[in-house]
Amino acid sequence: MQSRSTLWDTYIQQSHTACTKIEILYNGEVQYTFEGENSLVTEGQIGYDIQSAIRGSASITIEDSTGNFVPSEMTSLLAPYGTEIRCYRGIQYTDGTKEYMSLGIFPILVLVWR
Repeated sequence: MQSRSTLWDTYIQQSHTACTKIEILYNGEVQYTFEGENSLVTEGQIGYDIQSAIRGSASITIEDSTGNFVPSEMTSLLAPYGTEIRCYRGIQYTDGTKEYMSLGIFPILVLVWR
């Protein structure tokens, strides 16, 4: 079980400001973080199924009007060749600080560009 503050336990049970963070990992090292103002993540879903061979899955939508994150080669940041994403759900407290809990690490398997 992940460690968390007692403040988390209090806030999670009441109305609060939720926040998210997505880290892009390669070889277990964080290469980029989508969070706050620099986040291009517009939506996402994470699901778990204990009966499935693959227990957890994530679907993340990134809107990149600049095209800077569109993979152009195998070593590109979001290329599905060994790259993973670590997803977090968090709480933004009234003083502006944020606390996150990891939802899991998922491989990038499929990319759809529109």
